[in-house]
Amino acid sequence: MFASRPRFNDDPEPFIQYVDHRVHCPRPEFDRPQHNPTNGVLALFRKQRGPWAPLYAHIDGFRNGIRRLASEGFTIAEIEHADRVLRRLRNLIRSAAIEELLTLDYDTTDKEN
Repeated sequence: MFASRPRFNDDPEPFIQYVDHRVHCPRPEFDRPQHNPTNGVLALFRKQRGPWAPLYAHIDGFRNGIRRLASEGFTIAEIEHADRVLRRLRNLIRSAAIEELLTLDYDTTDKEN
């Protein structure tokens, strides 16, 4: 639905040979999208987050219970990938907040004098 690129076709024999010419005609069963499939754990994370919750708080809460998802049918690879993505996102939010604090222009002049 959101794929902006055309699909790949990995047909090992995409040509049909006729007596005097060949025709490129890849079989549709070898079609595949040009992107990685959606990580189910990250899809669950997006589904559970409400618009009222701060993103960093939702990340922390979700990561605290992420290992339990193995019992809900997610693979270890999906869980570890989601944990890395969420940890990086949390660190990015944290560093952006620190940078914003460091760049605030504080008025250091004495108001009384």
